[in-house]
Amino acid sequence: MNMNRIRIIPLLLLLTPHGNLLFPQEADNNVKQLLSSRDYFTLEQQFCSLEGKMQDKSLKWIAKAMLDIRFNRPHDALNALETLLIFYPYY
Repeated sequence: MNMNRIRIIPLLLLLTPHGNLLFPQEADNNVKQLLSSRDYFTLEQQFCSLEGKMQDKSLKWIAKAMLDIRFNRPHDALNALETLLIFYPYY
């Protein structure tokens, strides 16, 4: 019985290299919380590391557009909004 446990633990570690399978919405929840609290400076700092871990791609583009608007990057904001409208029109 102990040998079965020893075989399962490495398998679980392979399936969850960054914990994304155990907590897939943690990055999404962090971004939602920062957007709702309007903490754009913290979101700007953390967005690069959170972006790859996000499950909800429409939320990624919403956050990117908001950051680009808030930090006066209108061309990037238009690109993010265009992507959001083309690929996620029903949100």
